[in-house]
Amino acid sequence: MLYLGAWGKDILLGFAALGPCEKGTELTNIAVLPEYRRKGIGSQLVLGVSEVALSLGYSRIYLHVRVSHEESRTFYGGFDFSPLYVVPGYYLDGEDALFMEALLPLSV
Repeated sequence: MLYLGAWGKDILLGFAALGPCEKGTELTNIAVLPEYRRKGIGSQLVLGVSEVALSLGYSRIYLHVRVSHEESRTFYGGFDFSPLYVVPGYYLDGEDALFMEALLPLSV
C-alpha cells in the first residue's frame, strides 16, 4: 500500500492510498479534512496517485465508490473514470459499490 499526503504547514490536510487489486492497482481510499474540501486538494491527490501508478507501469486505475454517493461519482467522472459494474454489499453497512476504471494518465 502506498500513501500520498497533502500537507499544509504541520497539518495533514488529506491523503490518498494506492494498493493492489485483481485487475492491477486501485485508489483504495481518499480523504480531505472537511474545512479544506472543494479547494482542489482531492483532485491533486487523485492526480498524484495516478502519476505514481503510471510510473509503476500501470495503464489503468480502479476504485470502488458507494452507489448512493452521487457527488463522489461525479468527482471521479471528472477524471474520466467509467463505471464497470456494481459490487453488491461491498460496504460493511451492506451498501453496494460501483467499481470504476480509468485509463492512465488521467485527464481533467
